[in-house]
Amino acid sequence: MEDHYSLLNTIKDHYSLLNTIEDHYSLLNTMEDHYSLLNTIKDHYSLLNTIEDHYSLLNTMEDHYSLLNTIKDHYSLLNTIEDHYSLLNTMEDHYSLLNTIKDHYSLLNTIEDHYSLLNTIKDHYSLLNTIKDHYSLLNTIKDHYSVHKYIACGKDDSSLQEFQNEREK
Repeated sequence: MEDHYSLLNTIKDHYSLLNTIEDHYSLLNTMEDHYSLLNTIKDHYSLLNTIEDHYSLLNTMEDHYSLLNTIKDHYSLLNTIEDHYSLLNTMEDHYSLLNTIKDHYSLLNTIEDHYSLLNTIKDHYSLLNTIKDHYSLLNTIKDHYSVHKYIACGKDDSSLQEFQNEREK
């Protein structure tokens, strides 16, 4: 009977060993699952890094397009400044032309004033000639009355000649 128990113990040990081997394989499977999970986690982090790299690339591209837009805005601003200076030059040319026209009209007014002055001087000389003619006429009338007065006093023609000579002196 003792052999029987011994055999039972041996069988029990055998089953215990089998359970230990099974537990070992179960543990191996658990470790394999663990490594598989670790690989999955690793793949997940690798994927996250890939996504992060993708977003980083997108941000880089966004920055690139932002820079391109900034450069475009800069050139647009430069063109606006260039247009502004072109407009200022056009306005300067316009004012220069207006000043030239103003100078032309000023010159025309000066010429007109010159002719007006010449006409005034001409009128002045005409007036002086009229006054001279007036005095000449008065002298003629005075001479006429003097001659008549001289004749009325009974003087002869020779004394009239002396009278006129004396008057001219």
